Amino acid sequence: MVADDDGVRPFFRLGYGMKWVTNYRAWRSHTYYFLVGELIDLFWDVQRGQEQVQQLNEME
Repeated sequence: MVADDDGVRPFFRLGYGMKWVTNYRAWRSHTYYFLVGELIDLFWDVQRGQEQVQQLNEME
């Protein structure tokens, strides 16, 4: 029983390690895309803000 347990455990450890690596990769890429998305949103907000300022200036 103990021998079987010791034989199985490394596979579990390997599986857990792989799972952790995959999760880390997924989390990292998700964070990367999230940050890129935030930057794009910020850029668009700035563009829109500039357009609104121009419109206000034209109205005056």
